[in-house]
Formats: sequence, C-alpha cells, structure tokens
Amino acid sequence: MKYLCVLCLVALGGCASLSEDECRTADWESVGYIDGTRGYPSGRVAKHSEACSKIGISPDVDLYEEGRNRGLEEFCTPRNGVRVGEQGSSYSGVCPLDLEPGFMRGYQIGRDLHDLKGHMDQLRSEVQRVQSRLRQKDPPLSDYERDQLIYRLRDLEREYGRAESDYRRVEQRARDF
Repeated sequence: MKYLCVLCLVALGGCASLSEDECRTADWESVGYIDGTRGYPSGRVAKHSEACSKIGISPDVDLYEEGRNRGLEEFCTPRNGVRVGEQGSSYSGVCPLDLEPGFMRGYQIGRDLHDLKGHMDQLRSEVQRVQSRLRQKDPPLSDYERDQLIYRLRDLEREYGRAESDYRRVEQRARDF
C-alpha cells in the first residue's frame, strides 16, 4: 500500500495540494519524502493540511518531517545541485547545514552552465541578426555600414568562441563533481 501511495504522489508532479482520495490514503512519511526529494520547504505540509482539512483530515506532521528529511538527503547532493542550477531553478535554502555546502558548490556550477548557455543563445541570435542585415538588398547598405557589420560579426564570433570554451570548461567541472 505504501508503494502505491508513493506512485500516486509521483504521478501528481508538482501539484500544490492533495486530492480527497490522497488525503484519505496518505502515508505522510512518503508524502514528506517525495516533497523532500523535490526540495520543497517544510511549509509545504501546510498546503497539504489546508487541502485535507476540507474533509477533516490532518497530516501527521512528525511523520511528514521524518520523510521529508530523508528526501532532502537525496535532494541536497552536489550532483543534484548541478542539475537544479543548470535548469535555472532557484534554491530556497532547504538543505540541512551539513549538506548545504556541497549542494551549493554543485548549484553554482549548474548556474554557471545555465548562464553561459543563455549568453551563447543571445550571441547566436545576434549573429543571425547581423548576418541577415548583411544579406539585406533593399535598401542597400553603404560600404561603411557593411564594414561595421562585418567587424561586429567577427567580434560576436570571437565572443561566442570564448563563451563556448568557458562552457566546455565548466561542463568538465560538472562532470568531475
């Protein structure tokens, strides 16, 4: 039965509350565990409490927190920090003090990857815009405008190469983590 509840909760994804059936059959330790593996703060149990109070059910907060703390042990790993940071997700300070430094080192690497990827996307867009302008026939570009665009394109390509190199370096740090 416990595994069935876990599967049901996993299928729910990021829902803010539980359904009536889930409230009735909830294994609060499993609910807490799943919330912990997703990095939810302890206040999440208040949302479950609100959802379940409509049918007169109160969560077992002790069991919930016990499960959540076990789930946080899985969430608060350096490797997961890289994943969370790379997705561009924010961190809400949920990791226990002994796990937080490792998670944060991974998270920072992930954020660096995320930021570099965004910068590279912007550079690609700008390269395409400049290339499009260079192909422009009407109105025709002056020699000066064409030269300026060519210089700009070269600068963008150099900057993209540096960003790509930085990305590979940070990506290697992430793999070594």
